[in-house]
This record gives sequence, structure tokens and C-alpha cells, in this order.
Amino acid sequence: MSVTRQARNIVENPAGRGRVYNRDKFLGEVDYVLQVSQDLPSSEKPSGHLVTGTLRRIDKERILWGSELLTLHLQDNRKLDFVCVNYNPDCEITSAAKFYR
Repeated sequence: MSVTRQARNIVENPAGRGRVYNRDKFLGEVDYVLQVSQDLPSSEKPSGHLVTGTLRRIDKERILWGSELLTLHLQDNRKLDFVCVNYNPDCEITSAAKFYR
């Protein structure tokens, strides 16, 4: 499965270097490019936001991404829970969760 990018109202484009965790287990350091869009139908998520983007491991080691819920720790100290929807070899993500600290 891959992320389908449709015309959306983009409200933020976070990009930088972060860390990925599976619960408390560190998986690796990544470069990330995200898009936060508005206008997600309210039946899908009450917040009305969808986060999509790409994570690329910086040390070129492979991460066995899988389909588990993971957490990205962003450069600005926010966190985002996400799932990989395509991971060959970079991880394309999607999340209807909000950023948190």
C-alpha cells in the first residue's frame, strides 16, 4: 500500500532529523519530510488533520519497518505516532494523530 496524495490544504511542512522508536526501543535516526494537511473528513478523524511524509534512515542501515505503531521524535521535540504504509526502502508514513510532547 502507498500513500495517495490528493489536493489538500497543507498547514505545515516539518522537515529535519529525528529518531524513531518502537515503544521504548530505539530503531534509528532518520531524516524526515512531513506534510500536515487539513480538511480530513470528520468521520475519519475529529481533529481534521492528516500527516503524511517520508522517513529515510541516515546511516543507510535497514530498519525492519513493519506495520506496527511507531513514534517519531522530531527535531523540535514534538512526537508523532505513525505507521509505515510503504517501506521499500524508505518509510512512507501516515498518521491521523496529533503531535505531542
